[in-house]
Amino acid sequence: MDTSGPNQELLEEISALKLHIRDLQESELDREQRLLNVTNNLSNAVVYQITGLPDGSRCFTYVSRSVERLNEVTVEEVMADAGVIYRQVLPEYRSIVTEHEEEALKNLTTLRVEVLSRLPSGCFRWFEYTSTPRRQTDGLLVWDGVEVDITDRKRMEEELRMHRDHLGTLVAERTDQIRQEVVRRKEKEEQYLALVESIRGWVWEANADLVHTYASSGMQEILGYGLEEFIGKSPVDFMPAGEIERLKPLIKKTISQKHPFISLHHTALHKKGHPIFVEVNGVPFFDQKGKLLGYRGSCHDITEQKRTMDALKEREEELTVKSKTLEEVNAALRVLLKQREEDREDLEQQFVSNIREMILPYILKAKKGQPDPAHKTYLEIAVTNLNEIISPFLNTMRQLNFTPREIEVASLVKDGRTTKEIAELMGVAPSAIDSHRNNIRIKVGLNKKKINLRSYLLSLK
Repeated sequence: MDTSGPNQELLEEISALKLHIRDLQESELDREQRLLNVTNNLSNAVVYQITGLPDGSRCFTYVSRSVERLNEVTVEEVMADAGVIYRQVLPEYRSIVTEHEEEALKNLTTLRVEVLSRLPSGCFRWFEYTSTPRRQTDGLLVWDGVEVDITDRKRMEEELRMHRDHLGTLVAERTDQIRQEVVRRKEKEEQYLALVESIRGWVWEANADLVHTYASSGMQEILGYGLEEFIGKSPVDFMPAGEIERLKPLIKKTISQKHPFISLHHTALHKKGHPIFVEVNGVPFFDQKGKLLGYRGSCHDITEQKRTMDALKEREEELTVKSKTLEEVNAALRVLLKQREEDREDLEQQFVSNIREMILPYILKAKKGQPDPAHKTYLEIAVTNLNEIISPFLNTMRQLNFTPREIEVASLVKDGRTTKEIAELMGVAPSAIDSHRNNIRIKVGLNKKKINLRSYLLSLK
């Protein structure tokens, strides 16, 4: 039996199979090389494989060349001692890695953990390890994983956290400021409302057409209207007809010129119909473009003040009439007094003339024909006294409140009589005359002054 044919075909198939296996091996080697090239050239990652040995230790069965750049150790060092990488992890993070590994082994799930490592150069770097455990057919545990440098990300996260904390602080501070401002404004608003409600009158706001949009409770107390009756209406709606005709042109002019209302007095009608006199003050307010939005102001009840002023005006008119009447009476009195003064002067002149013409000549004749010295002296005194009567000297002594005796002594002193002569003429002791002279000096202001009494009396008119 010839078997060369089938054997030949079998050999050809085996040869073709070997070629295919070689091609597959070459292709697999090519893929492995490309994969190695990729893993070795990763900029911020290390690809690794760790196998757990039966004695419980671990060894790297593969690590990419990027470990030399990221961890500052060679591939050979890592392959020889897996602890080279583990010891770089800071102690406080090693327990975290252990906990994650135990959790991943329990369910054969992927491990993800972030740790801070200290490199041989002394610098610190953050790494994220992602690794998945699997069991090989021989029972050994293998970890396929990637170490990624997340230092820049952590730095940015830290900066973001700091910015977030700073922003949170700013927000908290601003929130507190806003809260304080809200509290302050609420207090101010309460103070303003309390002030508004306490004034004797009411505060109001109106739009550009002078239609009320707000009024405080004082309006109800003064005018008697409810707010719903007052809001939406103009001040002229609460005025009598004559007052409307008087004020409408003034109100229209003030609004057109955007001027304030200052101490504007008008009559308003109470809800019960009686008049209330009101003083209005208001200022315009505008938008950002200067457009008139309306007026804000206050009204005050001046009814009692108006009545008082009217009463004072009436009283003033009465006083004016009475004053005019008094002026007329005073004019008449002045004429009468002038006439009386003229009559007095005429009477005095007539009196003086009568003494000079009808009395003095006869006394002088009696004096010449009188041989008795004492009588002659008395006649001389009488002549002197009559001359004093018709002269201003006597009036001066009366104005100084001289007694009759003091007037008599002063007249004799003025005539040059001595104290002894005056005492003999008056029939009194010289000491009495000295007492009268002392009183005269006191009344004319000569006490304690070295001024001659006769010289002073001669100087009086």
